[in-house]
Amino acid sequence: MGGEQVLQDAGVAGGGHDLVAALQRRLDELTAETARGAGDEPDPLITAVRSAPEHVLPRTIELAAAMDALAGRLLDRAHAAGTVRSTVTWEDLRPLMCGIAYAAQIHADDLETRLDSGRRYLGLMLNGMRA
Repeated sequence: MGGEQVLQDAGVAGGGHDLVAALQRRLDELTAETARGAGDEPDPLITAVRSAPEHVLPRTIELAAAMDALAGRLLDRAHAAGTVRSTVTWEDLRPLMCGIAYAAQIHADDLETRLDSGRRYLGLMLNGMRA
């Protein structure tokens, strides 16, 4: 799925919406889809791979660059709409998101509790970014 499609699916492509709330809804949906699609659980290594300072495999490099570009565009739109503090950068958010994923993984044994924890931590971070 292309970046613009993700923005449209999140309801933020046209602007004028609460971008943070729309992003949180879409992330919740994607989290649930990932959990269902993986059979048992999402891959716990995704956090380690995503947070690595360098990527070796060409496909990982491509996917990380696409995610960075999409996140940057979404953050630019949120800044322009005045819904996110102007001081928030993607370079700030990437490690925070990896930290949220890691914290959700280590603080619970079962998948549902980890997903609930991840949603809570993500919600706290997103609400803290509001302008």
